[in-house]
Amino acid sequence: LEIGEWAFENCSGLKNWDVVLPDTIQKISLGAFSGTAIKSLTTPFLGVGPNGADYTERYSNHVGYMFGDEQWSGSYAAYDSVSERTYYLPKTLKTVTITKQINNNNFENAEEIENIIVKDTVEATEYPDNFAKNCKSLESVVFENTDKITRIVKYAFFSCVDLESFVIPENIVEIDTSAFGYCEFSEIQLPENLKTIGVRAFENCLGITSIVIPVSVETIGSFAFGCCTNLVNVAV
Repeated sequence: LEIGEWAFENCSGLKNWDVVLPDTIQKISLGAFSGTAIKSLTTPFLGVGPNGADYTERYSNHVGYMFGDEQWSGSYAAYDSVSERTYYLPKTLKTVTITKQINNNNFENAEEIENIIVKDTVEATEYPDNFAKNCKSLESVVFENTDKITRIVKYAFFSCVDLESFVIPENIVEIDTSAFGYCEFSEIQLPENLKTIGVRAFENCLGITSIVIPVSVETIGSFAFGCCTNLVNVAV
């Protein structure tokens, strides 16, 4: 199954609907759901197709790709730094569930999305680069299968200011550059297998008051906890 460009454009009846796309889908073209007001989306992937780029089009793995690059009433802008394109998403879209594949920049600047669910059918080895960067309304991130995830890559959850808690899986060995910078955690527990805390990894996380650095940690990067002004207790 392939969905063509602007296939459901301005189908205003798709209001507060839960849209579920099958795992058999191979392509979702630009603007396929532009002008709709869906409230939740379940999809095997985000962007052009399950293998990421379609180089006959502008590369994008962004959630906004299927909603297009044309503004409409009830939409908001989300810039994708990979395709260097601004997409427009419905303000009604609050929950996105992915069932097959995740990629870099999936949710970058998608400021109205509140919940991200990655099903256990997704074989992920890391929280990708810029995965939910600047998702300022994000309250919940659920990865149902974290058994193979060992890294939280740079800017993965940078500036997710409404994300008050995040359970870091026990098999994480690296938290990369600015992965959680400017998040508002009230607390964070570092896993016992962690080896590297990257540059600015938790910079300006004002909600953190105490932190325990596991004995396994070999490197703490520059400004890793910089400007955490409420941090009063550090155990190393």
